[in-house]
Amino acid sequence: MVLISILIGAFAAHALKKILPVENLSSVETGARYLMYSGLGLLILSLLKTELTKVSTILIAVGATLFSGSIFLLTCLIYNQIDFPSIIGVITPIGGLCMIFGWIILIFNVWKQKV
Repeated sequence: MVLISILIGAFAAHALKKILPVENLSSVETGARYLMYSGLGLLILSLLKTELTKVSTILIAVGATLFSGSIFLLTCLIYNQIDFPSIIGVITPIGGLCMIFGWIILIFNVWKQKV
């Protein structure tokens, strides 16, 4: 995820900057940023290697893929003026919710272990 976010961020900053409107470029940058945060978080979670992190890891990974992936896909479809199914627009908030719940579950489990 970290590598993909770096590649997409670099691609957006150099190649897409010349062809995308500012609002679409901003969306791509947001997707790349969240993918980077999630990738770094998953690297940290992989160091913990406990049962408590399993559900969180899955939710964060799936959420980041859905959230950032749908942003990248929507940007490409809009730029190419392709009429896209409305379901693609619903994927972004679902991905965001998966990431949020993943972090909430992780925080709750860590807090529960310390209490």
